[in-house]
Amino acid sequence: MANKFGTAIELNSTRSGRARQRQGTRHIGGHFPPETVKQLRLIAVEEDTTSQALLEEALELLFQSRGKRPVG
Repeated sequence: MANKFGTAIELNSTRSGRARQRQGTRHIGGHFPPETVKQLRLIAVEEDTTSQALLEEALELLFQSRGKRPVG
């Protein structure tokens, strides 16, 4: 496939795989101070995981502390 400059570009197969993983899900978001975002990313790097996985863990702990059933 070519871009507007006529040079070839590769389609990113990871993107389509990510889209499949997101099927049937909804986005939850929030606005946080830059230091919070930085800290979350640092923990993700230190633990060789993703921000997504850490957020999932945090939500599960929140649900558990409120007596709600686990979702994931």
